[in-house]
Order: sequence, then C-alpha cells, then structure tokens
Amino acid sequence: QNNNKQSIFKIFEFMLNGTMCEDNEVSCTAAEFWALYATDPQKNNEILAGFFPKLLPVLVKRCRYTEELLSLIDFDNDDQSNADKAEDIEPRFYTSRLEREEEEKNNNNNNNNN
Repeated sequence: QNNNKQSIFKIFEFMLNGTMCEDNEVSCTAAEFWALYATDPQKNNEILAGFFPKLLPVLVKRCRYTEELLSLIDFDNDDQSNADKAEDIEPRFYTSRLEREEEEKNNNNNNNNN
C-alpha cells in the first residue's frame, strides 16, 4: 500500500513538472491528466488531496485565457462590479430529460394553440 502511494506521488511529481512546462501542448496534456484522475471513480482521491498543496498553486498560475477568449470579453461593458439582481441569480432546479421533454412538448402545444 505504501509503495503504491509512493509510486503515485512520483507520477504526480512528473505530471506537475509537465503542468509547469512552458510548452503549451505539454502543459495542457498534463492539466488533462489532473482532471481525468480527479474524476475517475476508481482512483483514490485522498492521495490527490494530499498533493493539493503542491498542485493548486501551479494550476492557478497556469490558468490563462487565450487571445480568442480575451477577444470575446467586453471589458468596457463589464458589470461585475454591479450587484446581481435577484432575477439574474434565481436558482435552477434539476429536471430530468423526460421532464424537460414533456415541458417542451406542452409549451409547443400551447404555442400551436394560440
């Protein structure tokens, strides 16, 4: 068990180095590793959580917008400093696909009847 944990930490160190790499393709591939590992139900996430003190600062530092994403942001009309209105943050309740399809069907029938 302990050897397994040490092996995983060695893999984590290797992938952390990849995440810090200046080569964008290498760092993106390494970042995908973290997402895949964290969401794999067969993996022990306690081991990953123990690695967070090293990993999280690197992930935050490597977060960046592409030029394309930056071009989509309207900084001049950004309203993040304004308080959200109640209607902007209304909770959304989960509905199953069957319920959504039924609701759409009812809405379509109501629109066709008008």
